[in-house]
Amino acid sequence: MLRTPHSMALYLAMSMFFMFGFALAFIPLITLVNSIESANLFCKISISMFGLALLSLLFLVLVFPYDFAIIASPLRKRLFLVSFLIIAATVVLLGMIVGQAKPADGAYWFNENSRLYMITAAALFFPIASIADLLAYRTTDPAKGASRMIAATMIVILAFFVIYEASGSSPSHWLWMDFGIIAPLAIVGYLLMTEKVTLVQPKLEAMTIGARSAYRLLEGRVYIVEEERPNFSFALFSEILRSRCPDCVNDESFSCESLDCNACALPCPCKGCDLYESRTQGLVISRKHPSEIRLDYLIQTTPVVWLSSIPGKDNLDPAKLSLLTDMIVNFLEKSSNGVVLVEGIEYLVTSNDFQRVLRAIERWSESVMANPARLVMSLNPKAFDLREIAFIERNREVVNPEIKSSVERILARPST
Repeated sequence: MLRTPHSMALYLAMSMFFMFGFALAFIPLITLVNSIESANLFCKISISMFGLALLSLLFLVLVFPYDFAIIASPLRKRLFLVSFLIIAATVVLLGMIVGQAKPADGAYWFNENSRLYMITAAALFFPIASIADLLAYRTTDPAKGASRMIAATMIVILAFFVIYEASGSSPSHWLWMDFGIIAPLAIVGYLLMTEKVTLVQPKLEAMTIGARSAYRLLEGRVYIVEEERPNFSFALFSEILRSRCPDCVNDESFSCESLDCNACALPCPCKGCDLYESRTQGLVISRKHPSEIRLDYLIQTTPVVWLSSIPGKDNLDPAKLSLLTDMIVNFLEKSSNGVVLVEGIEYLVTSNDFQRVLRAIERWSESVMANPARLVMSLNPKAFDLREIAFIERNREVVNPEIKSSVERILARPST
């Protein structure tokens, strides 16, 4: 989400770090000026920037654990921004009113009203962030972890405010507050840069086909299926997910009827498999509606993402290509024996441009080879010119369902 252009979370994170840096930069100037008017001005600026930084941190708690760019409607986004601006104006106004300096240790420093404002602001933002944490508790485990870490940052800042007040509130003790602000923000920065939120959770599909899969896709390979309609790609994908692995050495494997195989008391050959950590885990990116895919191909638990500009829980705006890349890479890193089906390359090109889509495909391919996993891309060759097709096919396996020899190369047991 943070690597997505125009990401709300990215803007809030940038605002938070900028405002905190701005506030800290003006604090030493308070002790260096020779007039109370200049000291008051620097106090007002510093306190206002501190309040805006806390406000940005609060809104980041509300946004970051969720895929805000997908689930929020345009109206909700506008209302969110309007509420941020209104509260920001109020914070600045209050900062200007209470921001006053006083002589302290031979220099000017924050007076009681200024310090009280900062402590009150931190104390108010903490319970609000805790409420946001409780809301995030209803979502996935990675989301809970992200919101808790950001909320913990506010607790640390508040704790160092208490230490600062208890130590005498003088300029020489402000070092406590510098550490109390910078240290947790460094933790938040690490969290945001490493993107700890899992965008798609890998799940196993029920083994509804007792036989071994008729198809074998090699690990670390990208397969380009050239077809006008993605029928073969979905049939291939569904077969791999719902069957035993093509190289299963236990011919006594059975079709497990439980979606949670670990809850089953019967001996399961998949649990003792020496070849893979688990059966195939899949992800579908498609222009077809998820309900249609699940109905036609009996896919139940596998994540299905719909390429659509309409906001929704399982929808992804095709213009947000970097978010799609993050989603695929994140899934490949988290999954075991993973396979990703991407259908709708033509639609991605219309919403972006061919060079951007080609760079994204290269990134997907690198991730497939690094993990290792499998990637199946269904595309209509008539939608591209010969040069574009050549770029897409380069260093990848090409499968044409209308050519028998092409299909036989991915069969687990080629016909003789």
